[in-house]
Amino acid sequence: MSLENIKIDNIIRTKRRTIALVVTQDARLIVRAPIKTPESYIINVVKQKERWVRKKINEIKLKPFLPDKEFVSGESFLFLGRSYPLRIKTNIPQSVILRDEIEVNIAEPSIIRETLIKWYKDEAKQKIAERCEWISKITGYQPASLKISNAQK
Repeated sequence: MSLENIKIDNIIRTKRRTIALVVTQDARLIVRAPIKTPESYIINVVKQKERWVRKKINEIKLKPFLPDKEFVSGESFLFLGRSYPLRIKTNIPQSVILRDEIEVNIAEPSIIRETLIKWYKDEAKQKIAERCEWISKITGYQPASLKISNAQK
């Protein structure tokens, strides 16, 4: 269904109370609506929010395309704002070492991705804990806990 160059790619009807417009990472418009919402009402809402939808679609189209990581030697990875090439070595013990490159020592190549993600999480937890401690000294407030997850948004 399209609306003067705005195409509604999918309407998802669920037990919700409000309408939500979602522009995906591939610039598609998804409308989430209550089960009994008439299509004409949905189209009217999209027309009202047309400027916002166009803005979001244009923002996504202007973003550079980032291909999925392959986790192979020579591929670049960011760490604290700097790009490092990945170097994979099949060594034991398993470790990740940061020098002028991110060196992953691993016996089983199939778990390179998981090993690197775990290293990133461990580093993030350490850096965030240091920052929380610094902020705690200033404010007097202590965080109850610190957890690093795989949240996408």
